[in-house]
Amino acid sequence: MLKGLGASMMAAPWVMRSSQAQARQLHIMFSSDYLPDAFRKAFERETGLTVIHTPYGSNDELLSRLTATRGRQFDLVGPTNHITGLWKEVDLLQPLDVQRLPTAKLIPQMLASCEGFAWDGRMRLMPYLSGTEGVAWRTDRVAKEFNARTYGEIGLGDIWHPSVLGGVMGRPYSLMAGIGRLLASEGKLPPFEDSYRDLESMHAIWSKIADFAIAHKPWIRQFWDRAEAQADGFSRNGVVIGQTWDGPVLRLIRDGAPLRFMVPKEGAFSWVDGMAIPIGAKNLDGAYAFMQFAMRPDMNALLANRTCYRPVVKGADVHLDKAYRRVLAEAYPEPSRENLWQWPPMPAWYERARGPYVDRFITA
Repeated sequence: MLKGLGASMMAAPWVMRSSQAQARQLHIMFSSDYLPDAFRKAFERETGLTVIHTPYGSNDELLSRLTATRGRQFDLVGPTNHITGLWKEVDLLQPLDVQRLPTAKLIPQMLASCEGFAWDGRMRLMPYLSGTEGVAWRTDRVAKEFNARTYGEIGLGDIWHPSVLGGVMGRPYSLMAGIGRLLASEGKLPPFEDSYRDLESMHAIWSKIADFAIAHKPWIRQFWDRAEAQADGFSRNGVVIGQTWDGPVLRLIRDGAPLRFMVPKEGAFSWVDGMAIPIGAKNLDGAYAFMQFAMRPDMNALLANRTCYRPVVKGADVHLDKAYRRVLAEAYPEPSRENLWQWPPMPAWYERARGPYVDRFITA
């Protein structure tokens, strides 16, 4: 008994040190390109915390991981504002103490875009960065007339132009949503937003979308599921044109790659990625410290400068650097900045019903 007591006393300091080390760690699961080193190091210097970042490529991946761990592995996660139904269904996010957060610093429409995560009247999501999905292409691999086009002349239909056969990149369900919006703009389908109304409308619209997508499968060079795959598509995999996020492409353009990104005439897909605390978070103080840090104008601008996504905090624009301002101005000429198409809030049934159509496209 005395030997056992001695062993436990010897172990106690190690247990204490381990517990203290864990208290200084902040476990975050954010999109793979959302936590640049400069931002992470600045936060760690200021707080003394160590950030452990687990990257993800899609909301499906994030939801799956959080469901598998019952919300217990991470202190902070980054859902997208329109993926509301499934998050409400799994109920793995805790209500935020908004008194601890400087919400007055946020751009009002960015904060309002997260209201779908207040399903019991209590907010569970704060904006972090915003982005769009538009049309991007290699300027050295398309016809000269293509490069001469300006905003209002490029649309979602150009992704399926005969001249880019075999050179297209996109995320499967995003490409299909783009097809739905394209066909609606041509009067061949009801407005794509109608597909969110009920199951009957959804099937009527998505069956036509699937027909178009499968008929145009020869156009596809590769599918992407995260930021890195988009960059690789253009730089290594022979992609000519794609429906892509703005951030990865604008970073390449900033660094000198022969690319252009443009808001299509139908309007760019738009979203806000946020910050949320899982129900099993262990470091609540650290999670709130991170959110407070990200909501500072200078730090939100640092995120935008490094990621080339768009800031969500008032006053961040004065801290944006010249390189970012240049690529932003080229990608978003003045009339295009208001031509954004917000992803509608997505019920859980919608994603389940959409899955078989997306699978048919992928495997065609």
